Amino acid sequence: MPEFSKRYRTIAVDVRGHGHFKPDPSYSIQPFSEDLLGFLERLEISQTHLVGFSIGAAIVQRYALNHPEEVRSLTLLSAFSYDDPHLHNVLTCHRSAIVQGGFSTFFDEAARLVMTPEFASANAGAIAEMKANNIRINSQEAVLRAITACLGSDVKDEISQTSSPTMIIFGEEDVLTPLHFCGANSSIRRGLTMENLRRRGS
Repeated sequence: MPEFSKRYRTIAVDVRGHGHFKPDPSYSIQPFSEDLLGFLERLEISQTHLVGFSIGAAIVQRYALNHPEEVRSLTLLSAFSYDDPHLHNVLTCHRSAIVQGGFSTFFDEAARLVMTPEFASANAGAIAEMKANNIRINSQEAVLRAITACLGSDVKDEISQTSSPTMIIFGEEDVLTPLHFCGANSSIRRGLTMENLRRRGS
């Protein structure tokens, strides 16, 4: 974000239940997308560049489909457009980790999947700090519901209608959202750019 903010007005948005928001009973990608619309309207932002990572990528894809005239560009990282058997299994395991061991167990399981042992060892202090911060600001219930929302997300048959210039950034060794998801997202027709981060995960 510091680099983006040198050239753009840059805003990081917490979706409902995350950050300083209290848990909410309604969790799916569509309400998250409409929350984003309401947020931008309140700030009187009529057009914007959207960057989404993981569930954020699912949200901005839905937003771009619902409100194409308001999106100047999309940047999608570790993105998925549907819930395939592999992703379903990963997310189900994440959900079980929270239910059985709480947020701490979930974080450790997710970190194990997205970080190599070498990276984890070299950045142990920063990862511990990130874990403590995530436990402090995120509701376990909200994360659990957000995972369930991802399990029901599917824009596979709609994504080709996206009219916004789009960049898809993916890690060659991403185990959460493998390369075949980029193949599905590559049905986006207009201004598509794909960037392969070789030997990188999520």
